[in-house]
Amino acid sequence: MCKQKSDWFIAAQTGNLEYVKKNIQKNIQTYDRRESDFEAEVFNGFSALHYACFNRYIDLVRLLLPFESTLETKQQVGIDAPGFCMSGKLRVPPGLNCLQLSILAGNVQIIELIMNYLKAEPDVYSVFVNSCTPYPQFSVFSICAMCGFDACVDIMQNSQFVQEVMIDYADDCAPLFTATAFGKLKSLQALSQLQQNPNYAKFIDRMLLKRDSNNMTPIDLAKEPKDQKRFKITDEEHNLIIETVIKMSKEAFERVKRSCDIYLKQIGISYLQSQTEDEVFQE
Repeated sequence: MCKQKSDWFIAAQTGNLEYVKKNIQKNIQTYDRRESDFEAEVFNGFSALHYACFNRYIDLVRLLLPFESTLETKQQVGIDAPGFCMSGKLRVPPGLNCLQLSILAGNVQIIELIMNYLKAEPDVYSVFVNSCTPYPQFSVFSICAMCGFDACVDIMQNSQFVQEVMIDYADDCAPLFTATAFGKLKSLQALSQLQQNPNYAKFIDRMLLKRDSNNMTPIDLAKEPKDQKRFKITDEEHNLIIETVIKMSKEAFERVKRSCDIYLKQIGISYLQSQTEDEVFQE
């Protein structure tokens, strides 16, 4: 797509609705080619809709959705992500859509607007599910798990996006691992509910019975100290996170022990390593 004048993207960045309305036909479905500047929040490879979602301009999002809903970001960038944490940049890969950016921005109204749009546009819905597949840790489901506010839980339970729990995630990047590591209690509770569903139980169980690249189980991660200020976690929530992960892990291990599947039994053996069950599951 051709390089556009920066005025169009500046208008999207600053919420200039009138400028966007006036110039929409000649600028839609284009990408910002300016050099990325994290401090100025200029991102090479963003569309106008991406800027509108990132900067929380709901009227602009409503205007641009029918034209740019399927566009994905083109470059790796570092962004503020208040939906994920209170401070610090989050480096995200190319291939994010407007919903993923809105979740990271933490804007519930825009998330609801996009979800309602998807219900009316099933073809767009299908594009969003399993998006960002080269980077599964940034699938819609996985982003929701690591952000963990109420609107994210709703998406994790959505009949379309719940399918992403079946993605073959690397252990460190599995939704269960990120939700645990970042102290997202509501995400863990949503995953616990999915564990009770026969359609999804085995996928949750496999996440629970793996170890990460540092040889840590989800229980180990749950017990680790959390950055309570950055991720807005109370002591009570941290204790509930530990209880939830231990309970889920016990259920997963018991199911594996009863299984006749040799592969699943091997997962259980690898999970314990040289420890006993009592040692692994101690509270």
